[in-house]
Amino acid sequence: MADDEVLETHDSESTSDVDDAVESVELPDDSTEPACPVWAVAVGSEPLQDGTRDHPYYGLQAALDQRGTCDHVVLAESPGTPVFDIAVDIAVGAGETLLIEGKAEAATVPVFDGWGLVTGLRAWGEGVLVLRRLVVKNGAGPHGGCLEATVGGLELDDTRWEGCSATGDGGAVAVTAGSLRVSGSVFLRNVAGGLGGAIAADGTSRDTIAVEECEFLANRALEGGGLAILAPTTESLVSGSTFVGNEASRGGSALTGRLGGRIVGNRFEANEGPDGGAVAGDAGWHLALFARNVVVANVTWHSGSPHEGTPGAALRLSPAYGVVRNNLFMRNEIRSAAGPDALGTGAVLLDGGSPSVLNNVFAENAGGEVAHLMAANADVRNNVFVGGAGFVGYRLTVAPGGSAAVDYNLEWMMPEGRVDADVAVGRHGVVADPRFVDAPNDDYLPAGGSPCLDAGDPGEEFRDWNGSRNDIGAFGGPDGNWVPLGPEDG
Repeated sequence: MADDEVLETHDSESTSDVDDAVESVELPDDSTEPACPVWAVAVGSEPLQDGTRDHPYYGLQAALDQRGTCDHVVLAESPGTPVFDIAVDIAVGAGETLLIEGKAEAATVPVFDGWGLVTGLRAWGEGVLVLRRLVVKNGAGPHGGCLEATVGGLELDDTRWEGCSATGDGGAVAVTAGSLRVSGSVFLRNVAGGLGGAIAADGTSRDTIAVEECEFLANRALEGGGLAILAPTTESLVSGSTFVGNEASRGGSALTGRLGGRIVGNRFEANEGPDGGAVAGDAGWHLALFARNVVVANVTWHSGSPHEGTPGAALRLSPAYGVVRNNLFMRNEIRSAAGPDALGTGAVLLDGGSPSVLNNVFAENAGGEVAHLMAANADVRNNVFVGGAGFVGYRLTVAPGGSAAVDYNLEWMMPEGRVDADVAVGRHGVVADPRFVDAPNDDYLPAGGSPCLDAGDPGEEFRDWNGSRNDIGAFGGPDGNWVPLGPEDG
């Protein structure tokens, strides 16, 4: 073989070997999905960031941008516990449930801080966003100072929202969602120039809203100092929550809006605002049940101007078609710049409709006109009315085409009740000391020998939870077996 042939053969074999070697090399695949869950810290200094627990992304935005199809982001602790950047955009795709949470059992909770200057979290999309174990504070914006969300669903679990502000609705959170669930969360000192100092929840009649075991403390708004439910839905629930020290410039110092569904087992205390009451609903036909609530020491200011209407310091529904039962209304009052003769109801105003007021305690409420209750077309029975200040203790009227009835109530040391001629007045009322266990300390259970015991309406539908005849007061009737939410429970 000639030398040039040997050389040619060698070159050919070498080229083939190189090609084979190139084909066998595994090049990096930029499309590889990151680990799931994706981890993030507030700050860091390592050059490698791949979203793993050992090499987390720096900041939530980076984690979201790189998460691919992973639907779980964990926010880990950083040395010195620095804060996360609050200006984050969150996209949630249709059919997706995206969970963003602080690390479970961590010594500290992740904090997002806008320092009063930066607009907060922004979320959109047709999927569901879940935020858990987070603190978000000091965001500022036009709507939802710390979170503005237009999503298919939103869940806030074990979160804290503090010092957020909005010039419009939703000082902390403004949300439009097919479903909203807020549980175990705290809203402290948030402010809205519009509706909902803490939360403004908007949507449609098909949406569901649930707020459970939350605290609304010292929030402020034009209306709805704590919570504003704007969606015209009958599928809403507010339960086991504490509203204390919230304020509104108009109505609903604690809670306002289209109050559909049920408001059950809450505590409304020391909320303050003009012409609305602690709880105010302007579409009261949506509300089916207001029950087992403690409504105490709320103050409503009233100027006496006719265009402002007649306020109720504890609860105002207009119109009202639901049931108000097994509540404690205590020491709520109307204060008026127009003097003691200004209109106002110290506790409950039910303006129109056909409500039922059953097995409540009204104690020491004070109104310019009515101490405890003003209602139209109402069925009022099995209640206790004690003390109070006003021209009358209660005022019951009948609107055209309506009817009203009052019976089996206990009255003691209160201004005389007044009823229209068309109201059906029964003959089973009781005038006697109710003999509560410890009224000065807000224990309104009837003590042994109380005239409230077995003195309510004997009808089967009114029987106590244990099957005995109805006990007059907040602990009688089928829903009477309950423990009031106390100030220490918040």
